[in-house]
Amino acid sequence: MNKIKIAKINIYEKDKEGSPYETKQGNSYKKLLVTTDKGTVISGMIFSSDDPRTAWREGQEVEWEVKGRDYEGKKYYDFSFFNPKETKGKYQLLEERIQALEKNVVVPKEEISFIEEEPINLEDIPL
Repeated sequence: MNKIKIAKINIYEKDKEGSPYETKQGNSYKKLLVTTDKGTVISGMIFSSDDPRTAWREGQEVEWEVKGRDYEGKKYYDFSFFNPKETKGKYQLLEERIQALEKNVVVPKEEISFIEEEPINLEDIPL
């Protein structure tokens, strides 16, 4: 993850004609435009009102990851931002799973001692 500093941020709910942004499936979204302190412009889509990116402010530093890929001869860049809510949720789920497993694990309190037996003489066995 890399850190970027937000120089300018804009979140748009409507396009230039005044129509709300919608996906082909009819889901509404907001358009995010971030300009970094180095002049890089990053755009994205916000689908939820509780998305942490809606709280971003100019001058704030955020963590992000960029991955490049080729598609039909063109270079595209996918990016994702660090979301503390998602991370907390994943760790919380992992912690719950560990606790459930630990409840079912039997840990011996004392060392198990084995009973020593005398060797068996095969001639003593009736066949």
